[in-house]
Amino acid sequence: MVTIDSKCVQQLVIFCKNCGQCSLSCPTHFVGLFNPLGVLRDIQMEGPEAAILNQPIFNCFTCNRCMVNCPGSNGHEGMSFGELIRDLRTYAYENQILPKDYIEFPGIATILTHSSDFKESATKLENIPDVDVVSYFSKSNHLKIASKGEIAYFPGDLPLYLQKYPQYSPELIEIPTSVVKILNQVGISPVVINIKPLGHDDYWAGFSDQFKILAEENVKIYRTAGIKQIIVESAEAYRTWKFDYPSVVSDCDFEVYHLSEYLEKFNLIHKLIFDFDIDVKITIMDSSRLGRLGGKVYEPLRKILKHSQGISIHELESNRDDAYDCAISIHFPENQEVKKMQNQRLREIIDVGVDYVVTTSPKQIIHYLHAIRNSDLEQSSFPIIQDWAVMLNRLLYKQ
Repeated sequence: MVTIDSKCVQQLVIFCKNCGQCSLSCPTHFVGLFNPLGVLRDIQMEGPEAAILNQPIFNCFTCNRCMVNCPGSNGHEGMSFGELIRDLRTYAYENQILPKDYIEFPGIATILTHSSDFKESATKLENIPDVDVVSYFSKSNHLKIASKGEIAYFPGDLPLYLQKYPQYSPELIEIPTSVVKILNQVGISPVVINIKPLGHDDYWAGFSDQFKILAEENVKIYRTAGIKQIIVESAEAYRTWKFDYPSVVSDCDFEVYHLSEYLEKFNLIHKLIFDFDIDVKITIMDSSRLGRLGGKVYEPLRKILKHSQGISIHELESNRDDAYDCAISIHFPENQEVKKMQNQRLREIIDVGVDYVVTTSPKQIIHYLHAIRNSDLEQSSFPIIQDWAVMLNRLLYKQ
């Protein structure tokens, strides 16, 4: 177990100018759930323990929207509030400090693999079952996948989402087969094998020991299969494989691509055939894990969809680096403040006036559908939400 020294946490706030731009950009601050500047001031004045006890650190999305206008932030250098909060959570867990307003059970769209007991130690690897992704293709004889090779498709924790939220299966279940169908069309039969859970939620909840165990095992499995390149559709998987696994596993040097990135980088878009007329208006709900905290993968998503002449993309007011990402909470309450925040996001989506809202994050799909069910807004006014690869696949195959 790696214990984070409080001095290391304090060093992360040296870049803070106390200008308040973080709070002005924070989606949870708008409704009174969280105050980024309050966290920073507590750390500066009294240390990390004060911030953990005084501030509801689990109300932070760790989405880094607060860093867009921060003078102390510069991409992956300088100040990163999301990483700071993760370190505080790790510090709290390893020192058995119960954070303010901590909710024992994980919130919507969180699939932590450890016990919900905050003080319980990490689960042993042998007790964590593999995530069964191969079964998605057991009845799809026309789809070509491999068990060994250099190019893998990582479906992420989709089976765990479906297990926890079966009511949202229609919007999630097509994602893996859509990705493989697209890859097959450009001549790729990707490796698809069962591995351990991704560990994304464990990482951001501060359970660093559990995350490291999962990362080491998954890297070993992929190494054994001969994999060199990893293609993902999930924004959470992109961030985890590209940045977080390499931070804890020394030999994790895979090339990681979002599907849209891969198609663009290797000039494969021309192999995708858009040969029919449609008239569809869409908007793209960017994810912080693929954007601000990832590779800033914004344009390939849009460029490929625009190849279908009947697609018109209408941007949300908050898009790309300024996207309003509220699909990555860890332990989040179900209360009026959360409902108000969700309704603000829903109104923005309704106002853009589109048929579909497209995302690369399965969690965004779950959060969107969950918010609609709890909303007082007119149900018929909401556009249909769809995964980016599913949308692309349907455009290609007239579905």
